[in-house]
Amino acid sequence: MSNILQLILFSIFSLALFSCSANLGFKPETTISGFDQSKTVYIRPHGNLVNNAWSLSEQGSSLGAEWSESNGNRALLHLKIAGSEYFGITKLHLNIDGVKSSLKANGVTDFEINSLSLKTSSQSFATDLKTIENLAYAKNAWLRIFTTDGYLENAVVKDGVGGKSYYALQRFMDEVKK
Repeated sequence: MSNILQLILFSIFSLALFSCSANLGFKPETTISGFDQSKTVYIRPHGNLVNNAWSLSEQGSSLGAEWSESNGNRALLHLKIAGSEYFGITKLHLNIDGVKSSLKANGVTDFEINSLSLKTSSQSFATDLKTIENLAYAKNAWLRIFTTDGYLENAVVKDGVGGKSYYALQRFMDEVKK
């Protein structure tokens, strides 16, 4: 095998390995308000675990978070669903290590289409910072996302194995605590 072919195969393998690594992702963004000097931390949504990552028909969800020092212990969970159609997202049930809770939608669902022709539905949910911290360090955490068409379920972490959102929420909490 030629050196060029070996280099190409190594590059493809490395890219595949890197892109599947769950604990990699975007860093939290931190800003300081000019108005009241309060710190705001935001991390964009990262993918949750899905049953079949290679299925184009399965709806994948992702979670991000936002917190401002001026809001005390209140924060936002940002949820996205990407797939072949749009969904109105109405509420979110959480099951974090067996403790169940329900969050109501904060406004109307946003819709967008990306360059891969995936349709994305986005919704924010007001919650307390402790809920996000519990998600970030759970052994098992599931989402039941209610939409105008029914509901779907995705795990954030299952038996200690987390999706990208799990590690993103840990980075978010680390930044909040600084």
